[in-house]
Amino acid sequence: MDNSSQGTTDYKIATLVLYATFPPIQWNTSDYVNDYAAPMPPQDPISSQFVQVLRGIFFVLCLIENSLALYILCKNVRIGRNKTFFLYMLISIACADILKAAFIYLMTYAAFSPQAEDVWSVGNALCKMYLTFSEIASRVIALILVALAWDATRNSSSTGRKEHTKKFSAIMTFFLWVMATSFSSIYFVFGGVFHNACGVSPEGIIMTIQLDFAFDVTVDLILTILCVVVFFRVRRRKKEMNAQARSTKIAYKSNKKPQRRDDDGIELDHSGEWCDEKPDEGEVTLICEGQKQSSSEHPPETGRIVDVGDGQSNTSQSACEQEFKETRTEAKIVVAVSVPLIALSLLSLLLLPYLMNYLSYSQNVYISFCAQMADAMYGVIKPAIYACIDREFRKRYTQLSPLACCCLRKICRGSSQQGVAAENSRATQEGSV
Repeated sequence: MDNSSQGTTDYKIATLVLYATFPPIQWNTSDYVNDYAAPMPPQDPISSQFVQVLRGIFFVLCLIENSLALYILCKNVRIGRNKTFFLYMLISIACADILKAAFIYLMTYAAFSPQAEDVWSVGNALCKMYLTFSEIASRVIALILVALAWDATRNSSSTGRKEHTKKFSAIMTFFLWVMATSFSSIYFVFGGVFHNACGVSPEGIIMTIQLDFAFDVTVDLILTILCVVVFFRVRRRKKEMNAQARSTKIAYKSNKKPQRRDDDGIELDHSGEWCDEKPDEGEVTLICEGQKQSSSEHPPETGRIVDVGDGQSNTSQSACEQEFKETRTEAKIVVAVSVPLIALSLLSLLLLPYLMNYLSYSQNVYISFCAQMADAMYGVIKPAIYACIDREFRKRYTQLSPLACCCLRKICRGSSQQGVAAENSRATQEGSV
């Protein structure tokens, strides 16, 4: 390989996570031709044995964890509601992570020449597929998170939830995949093997950089705004629900005035004393300690405490609380998955391109490799994020994944204790009523 392409190929592999091809770093070897005392060019850390093992570990973890998440989600485990828009989107994210693991880690490990890792040895067609499918997986995750954040923004409003049908969810999922494919088709057009390296041709490098930058900036801006809106709407909705629960409890206590009767049908007050009866316009009015109540509100049952609680209002309030709980769970998952994506994207768009201009080649390779590992870690931890937030997903996930069982055992124990305490308190309240 000539000197002009040596830095280009290594740099292309190192900066794959940046979703763009930057101008090559030319490595000048003329200083080392006749000067044997000069230091040798830095070795690429990606070609070391440790890095190969690390890539294999991330590939296995990403494939196994996302396959388990895909299996659980397809088995109709409840996250929000079964077979809804939210569930379809999570299935698409798991499929995108599996696709990324197959076409980035596996192809990177197997497609390069063992003698020189910067040499692509499997042909031009697989190079186009390698670049295109890796971009499709990255962009479909970003578009799905935007759709989920938009849906969480609407559901967290005061109007309540609005469930989508299976047909709408399937059509929207297909539309997002088509949109991500159309944005990534530029890599199939301009991608190929140049100077024995898989990359973008010089004719399409400027267009690729501009398209990637516009897409990433737009998605990050929209996703950030939606996450902030979701956070404040859920917080406001929670305050409204707490205020409504307090007002309902106060109204229930004020309206709950049980009356007792003796064997002759004469009503008694709370202390068991006699109550005066005075006719008022054809109705019998009870006067007990200065308070008046119509006798028509209390059925004439002997020896029984009469409850005036409104069962329908309690039922509607419980339904609202259940809907808000589902909405809050979905919002937590969306925000928790979106924040790392925004951080990685801003890091690759703003910090790394400018930082690399002031660092040496070896430092650039190390930084780019760390960015790749961070992106790989992000693909692995998504199912763990679902399990930490949703209780039913965590229960099934810990049964199937030994790694998750070890890591989430303490969380499962704490959540189960909280659930038992909540059920006991609810049963105590129902028994007192």
